[in-house]
Amino acid sequence: MNVTLIALALLVVVAGIVLWAGGGKTVFEAQGVGIVEAIPESLPESSAAPSEALTLFSYNLHYGLGDAGARTTPQTDAAVYDRLDRVIEAIAACEADAALLQAVDFASRRTSCIAQLHYMTAALGWGYVAAITTWECRYLPAPWRHAGRVRAGQGVISRLPLEHNSWQRLPQSRAFPLLAALFAPHDAVQVVDVRCGVRGVRLVQVHLALHDAERHQRREEQLAAIVRRVVMPSCVMTGFDETTADGIRAHLGATPALRREAGGVLLGNGWPDAKVRVLPPLAGVSEHAPVLVKLPL
Repeated sequence: MNVTLIALALLVVVAGIVLWAGGGKTVFEAQGVGIVEAIPESLPESSAAPSEALTLFSYNLHYGLGDAGARTTPQTDAAVYDRLDRVIEAIAACEADAALLQAVDFASRRTSCIAQLHYMTAALGWGYVAAITTWECRYLPAPWRHAGRVRAGQGVISRLPLEHNSWQRLPQSRAFPLLAALFAPHDAVQVVDVRCGVRGVRLVQVHLALHDAERHQRREEQLAAIVRRVVMPSCVMTGFDETTADGIRAHLGATPALRREAGGVLLGNGWPDAKVRVLPPLAGVSEHAPVLVKLPL
């Protein structure tokens, strides 16, 4: 009897620890509208509209944890800042007007509690941040480098005014539903409108986890349904791989309003002369390759 009571007590304690670790979430809605933050340290002239082309930089930061080699070693404050600075330098070198960034940490313990989007925006002298949270828990039960609070997601940083920031989450995996709800990140679609002079441009980005073939097919269908609601001629969509981008276009019908470019970028028909270029991966930051999009105005 005592053994049974002890086992039950241990089970209750373990369940309590798991629920506590997976708690602490501040955003629960599957869809909604977030705020656009203005950075007070931004340069006053940074919001001037470009005269010839709007340049966008899209990149997966992998939360500032580094590439495959770096993720097997302890994280230090200097290493995390160094990776972020490399991304900042790449954005500045491309003379980008806005950056769409996936897999970003928001003051997570595992990456030195750095508010990554705000750090990068302030360093660039830009004025606007639009972020969405897709992953949040008090403690991630994984190797020690993940220990502590995790809050992460994706966002758009810009020197041009951002006017709208909304998101829609996609359903999580059916495998291990309790643990997925507590600890796994969401796939999400973020929609941000940017004002470029008198012209409005709609930026749409996603961050998709790797899935099996069957779930990948369902993801394409779900994404296509969302794209139908937000697509417009001035759309620029990033964060897809090329297979997913083609799948979305196929689900949109025989005459889709989007065309697929290099790097899985989807463009609305308002950009017939756009130029898309896949850049070399940033060494030590992540295995993903940045994508540069130039939109003639």
